[in-house]
Amino acid sequence: MRQLRNKASRRRVAAWVKGWAVACFALAILVPVADAQGVRYQAEDATRLGNTYIDTSGSGYDGAGFVRGFDNDFANRLRFDTVDVDPGLYELVFGYSSPYGQKGYDFVVGGDAGGGFFSPTALNEFTEDSAGLFELPTGQETIEIGGSWGYYFVDYAELRPYVPPPVSPVPTALSNANASASAQELMGYLASQYGQRTLAGQQVHDRYGYVDAAYLARSGGLAPAVYASDFIDYSPTRAQRETPSPESERAIQWAQQTGGVVSMMWHWNAPADLEVNGQPWWRGFYSDATDFNLTAALNNPGSDDYNLLLRDIHAIGDELQKFEDAGVPVLWRPLHEAQGGWFWWGEEGADSFNRLWNLVYDELTHERGLDNLIWVYTATGDIAGSHDWLPQGLNGESVVDIVGVDLYNGSRHDSGEWLELLELYDGQTMLALTETGDAPDAQAMDDRGVRWSWFTPWTLDDVLNELSEQELRDLLGAENVLTLDKLPTFSWSDAFVQLVGDYNGNGQVEQGDLDLVLQNWGDDTDAAGVPAGWVNDLPDGLIDQGELDGVLLNWGATAVPSFGEASVPEPGAGVLSMLIGAVLAVRRRNLLVTSGAAG
Repeated sequence: MRQLRNKASRRRVAAWVKGWAVACFALAILVPVADAQGVRYQAEDATRLGNTYIDTSGSGYDGAGFVRGFDNDFANRLRFDTVDVDPGLYELVFGYSSPYGQKGYDFVVGGDAGGGFFSPTALNEFTEDSAGLFELPTGQETIEIGGSWGYYFVDYAELRPYVPPPVSPVPTALSNANASASAQELMGYLASQYGQRTLAGQQVHDRYGYVDAAYLARSGGLAPAVYASDFIDYSPTRAQRETPSPESERAIQWAQQTGGVVSMMWHWNAPADLEVNGQPWWRGFYSDATDFNLTAALNNPGSDDYNLLLRDIHAIGDELQKFEDAGVPVLWRPLHEAQGGWFWWGEEGADSFNRLWNLVYDELTHERGLDNLIWVYTATGDIAGSHDWLPQGLNGESVVDIVGVDLYNGSRHDSGEWLELLELYDGQTMLALTETGDAPDAQAMDDRGVRWSWFTPWTLDDVLNELSEQELRDLLGAENVLTLDKLPTFSWSDAFVQLVGDYNGNGQVEQGDLDLVLQNWGDDTDAAGVPAGWVNDLPDGLIDQGELDGVLLNWGATAVPSFGEASVPEPGAGVLSMLIGAVLAVRRRNLLVTSGAAG
């Protein structure tokens, strides 16, 4: 799927760029212009290669001019030779203008090749883009920029001394107020690790599958903690042509047998109007392979095309229902990379995308009642521009729980995109590297303060072809990376044993469980009013002395790690008096004598 987006050619370019960088030697020594923020190197003073040239027309640029002439060929590039900076960690910032729309660019810092995106600007408007963080061990490294999408203007390169900031804690409340106990459990765990450790993931495809024996032999037995897969074949316009593989069942079985975390996406084959522009039906999730008019469908509820949207959403709802029935929460990231426009759900702009997101959210959450989903919005490319696409509820309510980004032209730590996202979302939501064409470098991430919640290489080839055995073991064995064996025993794992008294299912018997009992005392648990999150009713069908006994006998016990949350609060004086009275009156039932097993 993603390999159809010219990823192979990008890799060839990256390999060529790295070879060029090694072969290059300094042709010019530039005089840097120092300012309060760092050391700036003007483009008009740099070494111009290929067809690049200086332009002094217009306004808005810094210095005596800017450089243009960049196209898709990296042969047309600029080379900056840095001098007079102390060895250390620096943020590389490019001053640029991009009056012809969003543009990608490639760069090389020493031997570190990567890429970024310039947000659109007006003519004569210059701004900045962060290419990321780079260690300059000698204080002298060659910086080159050019190629990729081209047709942008470069004003300067600037190096700014950098100290990674701490990552702020994020709230754990989910957008769905009725989120299941397992979804809350997963969200709480991810939040507890965020800013400290990153979960290793792996995208699963029929062609590649999850990690196999060869992978485990190379990794020393370490396996990714996140199983990321795709509902692509369940799209009705694909399923009517080919029988879908049982991917839902495979993912559920994996989650239950291993206790790992599942992430699901959906390459949504358009509901109709496929096989256009000479494209085959199976490419129907791409904009150039369908004429489906999303805006017209959304503007006409009850129309055939609107009903086809609902048909498709309900088909995926059937698959997600299997996960909820099994008690497995899902990191759910539908409608990914909309901003890029290469998928039909993003081709018609942010407004239509936002309306479609809300339709999917409403149908699955409110109409279907799927409460096991953690909603992940996936940005791509132009980070600043992606914020304008962040879905908002029709009444301003939250419909996103986590922000992710898909990166295929970055370096192995992707610090430029991380910094831009952190500036937008720090303290508001977790950030995840939901797809990447390059397996991250754990040490580089740690050094630069890059703290993705999880990362997901797109294929096994992206890992095995890039990393040696030692590099793979260094990545998965790093202290800041979490693999499958490091996860706690989640409630959806076959190895999990429910702790009596843990009625809200968070792995602890504490104030929340006592509150559930007291608030619902005397309720019939077989009736419609069973409290949200109730996971372990005792056999008499009532919330009564039996449930209170379970809380009292196991107060403070923990069935799974507490994920670094605050310690269990002491009950208030009034509640404590009630507890003491209840303890004196409690009937010791053999059914509830479980405290010896709790720990």
